[in-house]
Amino acid sequence: MNRKQNFEKHYSRLRLEAWLLSILWGLVPGLGCGALTALVLWFTKLDGLLLSLIATAAVTLIATPVYYAARFRPDAVKNARRLDRLGLEERLVTMVEFEKDDSVMARLQREDAKAQLEKIKPSSMKMRITRSLTLHLLITAIVYALLLTLTILSASGIIPGGDELIENAVEEAQEVYVSVTYEVEDGGYIEGEADQLILLGTDAEPVVAVAEEGYVFVEWEDGRSRPDRADTKVTEDVVYIAIFEPIAEDGDGDDGDSSDKPMDNPQENENANQSNPDQESDSPSSAGGKYEEANQIIDGETYYREVLEMYKELLRQRLEAEGDTLTEEERAIIEAYLGIV
Repeated sequence: MNRKQNFEKHYSRLRLEAWLLSILWGLVPGLGCGALTALVLWFTKLDGLLLSLIATAAVTLIATPVYYAARFRPDAVKNARRLDRLGLEERLVTMVEFEKDDSVMARLQREDAKAQLEKIKPSSMKMRITRSLTLHLLITAIVYALLLTLTILSASGIIPGGDELIENAVEEAQEVYVSVTYEVEDGGYIEGEADQLILLGTDAEPVVAVAEEGYVFVEWEDGRSRPDRADTKVTEDVVYIAIFEPIAEDGDGDDGDSSDKPMDNPQENENANQSNPDQESDSPSSAGGKYEEANQIIDGETYYREVLEMYKELLRQRLEAEGDTLTEEERAIIEAYLGIV
């Protein structure tokens, strides 16, 4: 029995279907190879469009005949099974299996199968694309399109290459340190860790700028007025300098000379000053006290003795006006104060 002759009317249709399925399955490794080529070229920043297409086409051309020969080439058994699915109820498969049987039953079965096959039109044979083929093609096509797009954008300078992304990721993963240094000028020292090496973005240990004897803290060079500081979230190497100034001495040279003068009778001198209130302003030795800041009142320019009597008189008038509201004890205390002043 000539198998090809039995399926002659449908053979060309089955062969076309086999080649189409072989091409589709051949595209799966072809697209995978193209995607791999695009990935490699993405790391080199080369234009991978042409090379990727060449790789895809070459692998597909190689894989297609392999699939055809190994899996989809039409033969009598495959053709019989394929046609039986159209409603022949395994007549063709049975005919192929008993093709060498020359018995009456076998001949009758073959005649019946051929008669039923004549009723099947080639146009009614639809190519069946399996779910597995669809899934493989979809996944490889998406990956290929994505990597090819990345390669094209990288070659155009729109996005970084794969090597740059990896390098940036490695740099971010590494721990970066920054230095924080606290220094002083003359007149002080740093209490705490003056030289610190900390992780980028973390806080420094607190320190205090301490003045030495005869000096006073002024400020940090960056304008901070408090001597203590605790810098937070440091993102770069920094140096902070504490500034100190010497303490200014009060008074002039005459104060030192007056301290060496002996006082024969302190009580007598005090009584003399009380008996002659104007002596302080007239005495050359006390002239400096008239202009000392501590002896100026009201506007900072008026000597207190020049207005003392006026205010004492005003206080006496106020005392007389409100005397009825004061007790004898309160009145005595105020009058005693006026006498002392």
